[in-house]
Amino acid sequence: MKRMIVSKRASEAIAIPTLAQIILAILFVSVFFLFASQTISGRAVYEEIYAKKIALVLDGALPGTVFQLDISDALSHMKEKGYCGQSSEKNNCFFIDETRKAVVVSLGAGGTPYRYAYFSDYNFKLIKNENILIISVEAKDGPSESGPEVGK
Repeated sequence: MKRMIVSKRASEAIAIPTLAQIILAILFVSVFFLFASQTISGRAVYEEIYAKKIALVLDGALPGTVFQLDISDALSHMKEKGYCGQSSEKNNCFFIDETRKAVVVSLGAGGTPYRYAYFSDYNFKLIKNENILIISVEAKDGPSESGPEVGK
């Protein structure tokens, strides 16, 4: 019987790309399951819905207006997960980033919060009261609503 001589370089040339493909496949599958678990839990959907609702309210609001938004669906869903409860320490689920002019909603302990831009140029206050989010709109300290006066 003849013995086949296999060089070590040939086996290494096959093993390294195969090992790299296996690692990439494991990484891809783990990222897929992470995304799927967030989608199945509904967190990402609730974050997107509430951020867009709040941004639409802010864009259509006038100074002196107060809105009330029922957030009981999101809170009841997140109460099961132990995040975004009724205590004041966890009152950061809904907030407005005035430097980026975006509504930010974060209903989960991990991951990035959902941001949605608004265009209105007023000051806003968000107050969470039980299952209601109260949004008050105030005018900025500056030119009045009628615009600059002409002729002075």
